[in-house]
Amino acid sequence: MLSFVPLDERGFDLNLKDETMSTVEAEYKSPVRKILAMLKKGRDNWKAKYQQVKHDLRSVQQQNRAVEKSREQWKARAISAEAELKKTGIRTP
Repeated sequence: MLSFVPLDERGFDLNLKDETMSTVEAEYKSPVRKILAMLKKGRDNWKAKYQQVKHDLRSVQQQNRAVEKSREQWKARAISAEAELKKTGIRTP
């Protein structure tokens, strides 16, 4: 026979007890201030790394746009030069 398990709006079982702060505190032997400092340092390192990656990505994207623009300009110059040569009747290889 199926039994009904009450769920909250996210689909979690309401009969399960949430882990309280007292049980979390019991898992660590270090003072809370040291744990918080360690977590803050880790977060700051992660943010700095992410910002550097974001900066590098933007630089590469900007370089890519510049190369594509230059390539299009050279292509246009080459096509116009070929057209000019055809007008003058000079053969190209």
